[in-house]
Amino acid sequence: MLLSKNAVGCADCAFRLDCGGIFDKPSIFGCYSECIANCNPEVCDLTCPNNQRLFSARFAEIEGDFRFSAPPLNVPALTLPRYVPKIHNGSGRLQPLFVPVAAIPARALLQKSGSDISCRFKNPAQVREYFCLSKRTAYIISCVSTDDEVEMVWESLIYGQLAEEWARLKPAAVIVPNFSFFIDDVPRTHTIYNRKRICLAARILSEAGCHVILPLSALTPNDWDFWYQLLQENPAMKYVAKEFQTGLCGPKAGVRAINHLAKLQERLGRPLHPVALGGGRYKNNINIGFDNHTILESRAFILMTQRVRATQNKSGSYSEVSSPTVLGEPTDNLLRHNIKARMDRLK
Repeated sequence: MLLSKNAVGCADCAFRLDCGGIFDKPSIFGCYSECIANCNPEVCDLTCPNNQRLFSARFAEIEGDFRFSAPPLNVPALTLPRYVPKIHNGSGRLQPLFVPVAAIPARALLQKSGSDISCRFKNPAQVREYFCLSKRTAYIISCVSTDDEVEMVWESLIYGQLAEEWARLKPAAVIVPNFSFFIDDVPRTHTIYNRKRICLAARILSEAGCHVILPLSALTPNDWDFWYQLLQENPAMKYVAKEFQTGLCGPKAGVRAINHLAKLQERLGRPLHPVALGGGRYKNNINIGFDNHTILESRAFILMTQRVRATQNKSGSYSEVSSPTVLGEPTDNLLRHNIKARMDRLK
């Protein structure tokens, strides 16, 4: 992997080759500069070598290596459409929804019994019934979520049988958990620990028979080098996920991430198909850099739950207007209408 000549405070770090160095904090302490004055391993939950007990346990959890090498991952065979709605449940609807592909949240598939976490469904029919999806609708399990929910999935993958349980549900694909990458106040060892966990989660799911889509989280050139190497080793992998709802929700950060992804595609010399989670506002930027892409979002479903109707007019104007229903009235038509309006808005 390439190291930047601008990396500072990292010369003697044992993890420099895996991390690549930092670029914007000139300090003799490198990435530890933000927390070294107040370091307290007794209360800190970061993957930091100064917390030897936790660091050793987590380093063992990722097989004693921040790098990743494995046989080619199992990738989706289907063709994703330009727009994929995320459906959180089937409440308030009577007619199974038909769209070519829908996304469902991983958290809705999990159940807890004491400290055990497992899949609440046994087969595809139960999934379709819960989410009120047509038999003709392919579905993607999205593990992109908040840190606490992502950690639930990780624990179940590592210590349980979640991958095998999900494989029995026959999803068209699984978007792998997006463990957080932190810009400030966190040692890089914690970020590259999370980077390795993305890969291990993908491998576990792939080995169980699930088709995986990797979220390409990245903060530094070293992170992009890491994903370049993985994609080089997986030439069949074209779908990659990018999340725009948290760290990349700001316009500058979102556009910068799309540009980095386009440069990665150019470097690979083959087309990538980004799956942009919550990335509708960047559709024009994505269109410029990629021949094909997919916008995956919850907006149509959320508007339905709020009894709001989205409308994309022929003139090009878009509006969201209150559309109350009477008590007990199904919301099937409203959801279908909103999906069509969002699809037209984002195509």
